[in-house]
This record gives sequence, C-alpha cells and structure tokens, in this order.
Amino acid sequence: MVSFQVAFRFNESRILRGLEDVVSLAQMLPSHGFVPAEPPNDPKPSHDIEALVGSWWKSRSGLRTKKPFDGRPQYEVFFRIIPVWSPEVLSTFSCAFYGLEHNTVTLGGLVDLDPQVQSSGIESYAHNLLDLALWLYPQLNPGFGWVDENESEGRHAEETVATKLEVIGWANFFGPTYVEKFGRDFLMGLPGFRVEELDDGGIFHQLTSNILASDRKDVQQIQSRVVAYCREAGLRVHCRAPYVLQRLEYTQKDAGSNAGYGTNEELQEYLQQILSTALVLKDGTRVKPIYIEWVLLTPEQRQIVLSFIEQAAMSEIRQHRYARIRFEFNEIPNDLDRMMRRLVGVNNRDFMYVQVDMG
Repeated sequence: MVSFQVAFRFNESRILRGLEDVVSLAQMLPSHGFVPAEPPNDPKPSHDIEALVGSWWKSRSGLRTKKPFDGRPQYEVFFRIIPVWSPEVLSTFSCAFYGLEHNTVTLGGLVDLDPQVQSSGIESYAHNLLDLALWLYPQLNPGFGWVDENESEGRHAEETVATKLEVIGWANFFGPTYVEKFGRDFLMGLPGFRVEELDDGGIFHQLTSNILASDRKDVQQIQSRVVAYCREAGLRVHCRAPYVLQRLEYTQKDAGSNAGYGTNEELQEYLQQILSTALVLKDGTRVKPIYIEWVLLTPEQRQIVLSFIEQAAMSEIRQHRYARIRFEFNEIPNDLDRMMRRLVGVNNRDFMYVQVDMG
C-alpha cells in the first residue's frame, strides 16, 4: 500500500480572530465538498457544525492579545472531515491560534493507494484542496499559504510571522507582506505552471499542473530551476514537489533478491566507502557527494541508508564544527528530506544539503 498526505494550510489570516470566525469558516466547507464530521472514529456528517466547533474549542492558556509568539497555540480546534467525493480518505481540519493575530488553518488527508492502482485518487484530492484554497483565500486573507505534501516538520507559523521563504511547494499563496518583502517581479518570475496576481495584492504560484509526476529526471530539472532562480536572488529554498511515489514497482520478488545493492552487508560496505571521504574546497567547505538509487532499496535497506547518512552528518558536525559542510545528493526523497531538516534545518549556512545532477 502506498500512502500520501496532502493538505492546504493558510498562516496568519487577517480575518480569523476567534471562535465565531472559525464557526463561519467550518460552515462554508460543505458547499465545497468537505463536510465537518463527528465523532473522531467512524465519523458521520455533523448536523450542528456550530456545536461541533464549540466542543473542540480547546483552550491552553486563554487568548491573550499581547502574549509573545512562542510557537505554541493558545486555542485549538480539530475535527474530522468527510470529502463527499471520496469519503474513505482520512481527512481532518484544524485551526490554531497563537495570539489574536497569529493563526494557522489546515485541511488535509491521508490517501492510501494499492501499488497497482493509478494515482488519480491523490490528484483528485489535491486539486479539490486547491480549488477550496483558491476560493477561501479572499475570505481569509492569509499572509502565506500552500497546498502540498503535508509535512510533519517545516513551514510552521513562525516562518510567516518572520516573513521567511524557505520552501516552494506545489501550490503557493504569497500574501501582500511577502510581495512587499521579496518583490512582485521576483515572485511573478518564479518558474512554474501558473502564476497570477490575487485581488488583495498577493500572488498565487503553482509549480506544475499535477502534484505527482512519473519521471524523476524531469522532476529534478523542475526543482533545480526553482532552487537556482531563488539562489540568484540570494535565497536558499528547498523544493520537493512534484512528487514521484516511492516504490510503486516494488514487489516481494524484489525483497527476496535484494536487487540493486545485494545483501545488507554489501550495502553497508558501499555506504562506508562513499561516506568516509569528503572533498575540501578552497574556502574550507567540506563536500560529500552521496549517490543512492533509492528505487532499488528494500524497505529495510532504506532505513539502513537513512541511519548511515544521519550518523555521517552528526560525525561531520562533531568533528568539523568550525567548517562549512555540504551534503550533495542525486535525489532527496521525502523521508531523507525530513531527517536532514530535523538535523540541520533548511537555511543553515554552516550545513547545507542539496540535490544536484550526478548524471
């Protein structure tokens, strides 16, 4: 089974200020095919959305207008959603208030697919989320938003509070504050499938027509163009969209043969070889080129590779704490990206990890 999480998120809505606004927002969702539901398990459409939202309005410390932003919500709302066109997709809605002016709205789901089935379920869900986000943007006036694979780490509310640009997703909403900081010409010039101005002065950018792709080389070229464009403007961003589903072609026969890297011991020997050396540039930067054919790995081997890379990164940090470090990968799949983000962040000038063409 292949799983893929996709969501839309809006940060820093200028409209949402409390419980009544969240109720109004929740009452809009059914007209666009997303029905608030209860209870959490085996959910059914709610017959009283106002009561549902009120019952999930959880206070941590009281909504204090002058409380400093610390990344922890003061109020939260979280409930299940039923997509009418695909009710089997596990979907949720959440709204978190970090202060009177700091908030996030997220709606997304986990799409499960049989490896032999086409990915139309993910595409359908992603495009319905995009339609909802485009409709809600003028209703909520967020500072920043996206429709993309739903990360467990990265792109938190802190980024929008500080007006940072660290990730370019599949679809991106840049509010007026982002346009003012980064420039209309720069944002309108982002490589992509669709770029247009929004009524409030913001900019909408869609990287590709679909969130999924089948050709890894094409995807790498798309991502490289975005990263290079931003680098020319002095910005270090990461781009993971569009996505190639991992291991669609993997079968039990593959697991028995360990095709590609032989036994686990042979894989470990290969990893020790490529991770034990580093190229040192004239400015002292330590570069480690790491080439992995991820599609050839068994699930167990995939975890071995991640563990070896994590150990190599930690070793470099401990032993060369005053040097700049750069890990270069031929491909950065989602699980590797999450691990590296957790270890070193995105805009870490002392430890960068990038995807490069090693063809």
